[in-house]
Amino acid sequence: MSITTRLDDELVYSVTGNWRYHYGKVGQTGPVLGQGFTATTSVSINGIQANFPVVSDTFIRATVPADATTGYVTVTTPSGTLTSNVPFHVIP
Repeated sequence: MSITTRLDDELVYSVTGNWRYHYGKVGQTGPVLGQGFTATTSVSINGIQANFPVVSDTFIRATVPADATTGYVTVTTPSGTLTSNVPFHVIP
């Protein structure tokens, strides 16, 4: 499984390492794309839980949480947890 995240329709990162942009602001929302998301239990940035609805098995819309700090993004599903290999930078 791979995950790609987009904020405001610009590619932010792929958990598999295909990084283009790796930053976003608190409150910004965007899709997380991948496979097997139907039963996702958690999306977080540097350990801070992000609000997210699962839109479909391949699409989650996540919001950068207010207390988020720069760090790794994780998505937890019944199949396991994926962690980005490059930190996501929370910008002012």
